[in-house]
Amino acid sequence: MEESPDETESSQIIDFLKSREVDPSLLQKIKDEKIDYATLADLGEDQIKGIIPLKLGDLHAAKRFCIEALKKKKQTVRCSSLIQKWKKKTKEAMKMKNDKSDSTTDSSEDSPVDHRRLRLAGNQNATKLERKIEIGWFDFDFTRMEYHQVKSLIKGGGTRGVTALKAWKPKDILEHAQKIFFPKGTSKRGKLSQFNFELRDFSAQNIPDESTVGDMYESTNVKMLRYYMFTKRNDQGYESDDLCSPKRKSSKSLKAKNRAYSDDEESLPELTAPRKSTTPVPNQPLILDETQLYSLPDLEIPTENTSPRSDTCEPHSFNDIQLQTSGSSAILGSDTPTTSSAYMLVDDEINFRLTDENTNVITVRNPAETVSIYFGIGDDFGDAPIPLNVPIRNIDEEQIVLPNTPPPSTQKVRFHQGNIFQELINLYKEENFQLDESIYKVERVLPNGETEKGEGIGLIRDIFTEFWDSFYSKCNGGDLKVPILRHDMGEEEWQAVGRIILNGYKLMEYFPIRLAKPLFEDALFGENLTDLTEVFLQIVPPAEQIVLRNAVENFDATDFEELCDILSSHDCLKLPNAGNIKGILKEISHKEILQEPKFIIECWKPVLRTFLQMKRSDLDEIYEKKIPTVKKVLQLIKFPTDMDFIQQTTANHLKRFVRSLDKQQLEAFIRFCTGSNILSEEIKVEFNKMDGFGRRPSAQTCGCVLKIPTTYDSFTEMREEFKNILTSNVWEMGYV
Repeated sequence: MEESPDETESSQIIDFLKSREVDPSLLQKIKDEKIDYATLADLGEDQIKGIIPLKLGDLHAAKRFCIEALKKKKQTVRCSSLIQKWKKKTKEAMKMKNDKSDSTTDSSEDSPVDHRRLRLAGNQNATKLERKIEIGWFDFDFTRMEYHQVKSLIKGGGTRGVTALKAWKPKDILEHAQKIFFPKGTSKRGKLSQFNFELRDFSAQNIPDESTVGDMYESTNVKMLRYYMFTKRNDQGYESDDLCSPKRKSSKSLKAKNRAYSDDEESLPELTAPRKSTTPVPNQPLILDETQLYSLPDLEIPTENTSPRSDTCEPHSFNDIQLQTSGSSAILGSDTPTTSSAYMLVDDEINFRLTDENTNVITVRNPAETVSIYFGIGDDFGDAPIPLNVPIRNIDEEQIVLPNTPPPSTQKVRFHQGNIFQELINLYKEENFQLDESIYKVERVLPNGETEKGEGIGLIRDIFTEFWDSFYSKCNGGDLKVPILRHDMGEEEWQAVGRIILNGYKLMEYFPIRLAKPLFEDALFGENLTDLTEVFLQIVPPAEQIVLRNAVENFDATDFEELCDILSSHDCLKLPNAGNIKGILKEISHKEILQEPKFIIECWKPVLRTFLQMKRSDLDEIYEKKIPTVKKVLQLIKFPTDMDFIQQTTANHLKRFVRSLDKQQLEAFIRFCTGSNILSEEIKVEFNKMDGFGRRPSAQTCGCVLKIPTTYDSFTEMREEFKNILTSNVWEMGYV
């Protein structure tokens, strides 16, 4: 009769104890009680001695023997299980191979054996109906006449991960992509109906209509399949407000909407303006009958090979009129350089009129459109026909001139890193100067002589920050600063500093919060309500601050000699004691904060009071909200809503890093992300998978975007790289 597993284990325990010369008469009870490895390993010493009176050494040796035997038993069971699974999988594969050979006897000699399918037999992952794919977005840029990838999530683009059915075809993927990038039918680039769509693979090649996701995975053999949605706008011409808005559009928006038109002139009849009155009445429309109507040519959307015509307007008389069209709009003008130049603007919804007081109007109406033609009062055209069969030209940016509107400035403002303090003051000596990116192209030259690649509002923020850092270094004070009179800065220079304060706040809400608040209270409101003594204690160095606070709280415990040295450095003429120390500090505070910089405050008053228009509560709010703290910075950091586990771990590392920063490092972190060392914009976090030597945190200060790699193995690794960046002397702003 074969022994059970428990009896076998009991016999092995008995044999082990016999090897240790235990009395055999005591061991029979182990078999009678059916004690196996697990039972003996779990029993306590007292319980074992109650069954078998073993010596202490034999008892512990038996327990160790049972524990080791259990480990070997588990390993044996696992190996046996793996062998059984392998045998089962091999058996299923052979069965499938035999079935296939039986069903395809005639064709087996011609077609090769699908070894991959045989190898994946029994693999549950291979039988899934879904696969992960990625979808990106390319949009056509009419300015450069080529497609560009919409990479940033802030602009509505980015690469999106999708779980797709293997049976999905290009039309299914395209529908899903439209839902992702055009939620509710709109995106930051326009509405869904304004675009033409097509789907391409990762190499920008067209995909056959019947090709499925499964087919693409098998044919490309990539780990992660990526599709791209290619879009191209199908709307025609400019919007009406692009030409007639009082605010001039940027050059990019004008060029992006520029289009080429058909040169078909045969369909344009002559338009005759009959003389019905001897004297034209200013600003009174002349109504033409329906026989004199005409229609504008249809728009031809340029293809990739179409380049806008660069013809410029040639001089012409009134009888040689040029008609320029844009979408549903047209401009009709003469070359006469007077205030009575003629303009014609047509729009389906709004009829814009850009005329002066000495202008006549001819209005043509039909159910489809309204055409208004404006003529100077000095023009005598009589019954002569107005030829409209002239070449229709592309509107060039230089040809669009609105009345009384200066042409856009192309002037560059160039700064040199390390010399921005003096350069900015020299610019703001001009009373009407404003450092605005819509007016000037701002550049900064690095110490090595190269022009920095950064541009836009982020660069301007960084320039203002560098200016104020230099300004603070020329002031008195510790945590708070007070400006001092300088022989190289007169009334003109201090007024320029006031304009820098004004322009910085209006342009990007940058305010020099390290300057003592009573300075601005006096300049704006003529009086201050802030405790000057408390402000003065924040101005003096920390060591002096401790001595002065101790003198106020407990004068007798203060080092009198040290106290006198500190007060004498501030020109104190009184001998301090417990009764007058508070009064002395109040007098010194008033002298240091308000009396000495009084000339500077008087220079700021006409600038700040006239243009800043700030209430006392607004000033208090600025000093309360703009000062950076760890809590405020963490509230400004915005993470993506759909983070995976690795991204969440990286986000936790970033929060932990921010909490570890001191005041100076915190300001450096904010400046790295936004270009400013005070709190302003939200910091949007994006994740990437940069690795190797190129891995580093990076930022786009224009959009206040912080990009963090998710490839850090630990928090200390990320902290080391980030601190190396923050402690470096120079950050070069470039395109990321």
